[in-house]
Amino acid sequence: MDTRCTRQPIALVTATRREMQAVLGARGQGVSLKLSRSYELAWGPRTLLLVITGIGMVNAAMALGRLAARAPGLAGVLNLGIAGSFDPGRFPLGSVVAVQTEIWPEFGLITEHGVDPKGLGLGQGKAQGEIVWDTLAWDPDREAQGMGLELCPQWPRVTSLSVSGVSGTADRAAYLWSRTQAEVENMEGFALGWACAVHGLPFVQIRSISNRVGSREAGEWAIDRAFSSLGDAALRLLGPEKDPLPGKRQ
Repeated sequence: MDTRCTRQPIALVTATRREMQAVLGARGQGVSLKLSRSYELAWGPRTLLLVITGIGMVNAAMALGRLAARAPGLAGVLNLGIAGSFDPGRFPLGSVVAVQTEIWPEFGLITEHGVDPKGLGLGQGKAQGEIVWDTLAWDPDREAQGMGLELCPQWPRVTSLSVSGVSGTADRAAYLWSRTQAEVENMEGFALGWACAVHGLPFVQIRSISNRVGSREAGEWAIDRAFSSLGDAALRLLGPEKDPLPGKRQ
């Protein structure tokens, strides 16, 4: 176990207040969490900095950039949130997955054949000496170990994609799947992963499944179940100890 878990804080990041409340459970009672402000929390031997970014990649990038500037020396970033599943038969509502590849399918040049991520000739920048276009990949187990954490071996390691607008039709879902073969859809993962790559921070993204991608039918959504699973995932990662509520705001 990496001993940094007792010395360097981990940034615990969610997009929404409701996701953070699901993660904290009883620890969140009476705490007024505000967007883009960090709050310190002792959880077992670890110090966490809680950040609610707001939804979407712009908000996620801004919030994490501000945090990295204000709090140098982070052990890494742990992102917990809900996501849609392209195949609920394999990744059912309420299940939990760990992301190992994140795709931004809207980046690049839009052509009659779809989006060409290299069509503009300009990438995001470089990570580990390689140009990053529309895809980031990492080993979530190794990244977790770098923060003194251990992922549940039963959580599938999946490919995810980040979108600016949630897929609201079956046609849109089918198009994105045909291009990427992604297994889940979210709205912040690529921005958070890229920010971590730029700052040289370990990054772990854990998602619970709330819906079928492309469907607005009530029977294919299970928000409450997804939030419950998110809380269980946090306990699995960080431990069930009863600890003090957040102490100070930064």
